Amino acid sequence: MEHDQSKFEDHDRFMPERFLDANGQLKPGYETSAFGFGRRLCPGIPFAERSLWSNIATLLWTFNIHRSNEPDPQTGLPFNYDDSDAGFSGALTNAPFKFPAVFEPRSPQRTEVARREWAECEKDLNVLLPAPKNK
Repeated sequence: MEHDQSKFEDHDRFMPERFLDANGQLKPGYETSAFGFGRRLCPGIPFAERSLWSNIATLLWTFNIHRSNEPDPQTGLPFNYDDSDAGFSGALTNAPFKFPAVFEPRSPQRTEVARREWAECEKDLNVLLPAPKNK
């Protein structure tokens, strides 16, 4: 679906703005296969989208993220960032190949907030999904 040229011009380019209208708002009725189709559509889409938004917003609030100057270990040349299909594994689930990136905390205060939030989430996760007992 994402490779239908009539729906997604230049579908191999990373262009998240293709899902926004002229006012920068999410286009109504956008389609993606990330949550399935038809009768197999995930009922948790609203929860998943809001959780993703919250997590991404928190990452962007906490860190300055930029490309690394680290050379490609295979070539020794500057790393070539590729956002076309060639930059992704085509396995059962599609994921980008490893690439160097730098996450720099924006401030010590923001770092501390992120650490506190992480500890709270981890505590809740350990209640919901306790570690298996070793025998």
